[in-house]
Amino acid sequence: MMLEGTVVNGQIVIVPNIALPEGASVRVELTDPEGDDVFPIPPLSNETYEEHLALLRQSIADEEAGIGLMPFAEFDAEMKKEFGVPEDHE
Repeated sequence: MMLEGTVVNGQIVIVPNIALPEGASVRVELTDPEGDDVFPIPPLSNETYEEHLALLRQSIADEEAGIGLMPFAEFDAEMKKEFGVPEDHE
């Protein structure tokens, strides 16, 4: 069953107001009321926006400098080993 609702004062209010059984398991999916692809979702960590941005910039700089990269053949072999794929499997 799919129900819709809105966040009001930090609580999800189902519209129309339907009483769900106590202990019912639910899933919540954020949707964009404007229909855009971008929807502001709060960060999942305690880092500030500035700290997060600094980490992203450092990651981009590391990638551009070739830090932490490995040849595809090496990466492919590691993934096959990790997931139990035979070496001769394409």
